[in-house]
Amino acid sequence: MNLRLQLEPRLVMAGCFGKRALAVTVGIKVLLTVVGAAFGWAFGPVWGLAGGLAGCLAPDLWLRQTTQKRQQQIILALPNAMDMLAISVEAGLTLDAALQRFSARESPSSRALCQEMRLFLKDVQLGQSRADAYADFGRRSGVQDLRLLAAALYQADRWGVEMTNVMRIQADHLRTRRLQRAEEQAMKAPIKILMPLVFFVFPAIFVILLGPAAMQLGRLFP
Repeated sequence: MNLRLQLEPRLVMAGCFGKRALAVTVGIKVLLTVVGAAFGWAFGPVWGLAGGLAGCLAPDLWLRQTTQKRQQQIILALPNAMDMLAISVEAGLTLDAALQRFSARESPSSRALCQEMRLFLKDVQLGQSRADAYADFGRRSGVQDLRLLAAALYQADRWGVEMTNVMRIQADHLRTRRLQRAEEQAMKAPIKILMPLVFFVFPAIFVILLGPAAMQLGRLFP
């Protein structure tokens, strides 16, 4: 039960919505654990333990990488999506119709966001309250920008606020946040580069520069 509670939200964030996703993931974890342990055991008990642990953790690593990639795709697609939705609403479509129209024109760069939109529409069509549908829409992917957007759209939907204005404001806000993230990553880049320089590049340079001198000293003081 604990494994199910841990894996199900992570599978959803990674975009694995199938009913058998949990069973398949657990099966792969067990299989890789057994295979890794059996392969490592040929080299010794410690290697067997390490191989089993690596096999067990491999699906978790894949889930984390897939989730990060999917979340990044949603973040990048959101501003343009808000502009397109605003245009559709201005043309006379309801929000649900605009979401349906946008998600039907899925592109590789907007696939994850379109999936979330279709799930939101499906929840509403199945009778879920709009409040709960908006909450799931914002929470499911684990993307904070989408959570804030869902809350803003719900408030506009609930109180009858002009939806296009909300979408335009949200699009500008999302672009600002995306620019801030890019600036933060740029500021972190020198720190990330420093460690490889210290441990890999600089030692090689020191060997090249000081190696001949060390050899000369070795000849002088045998």
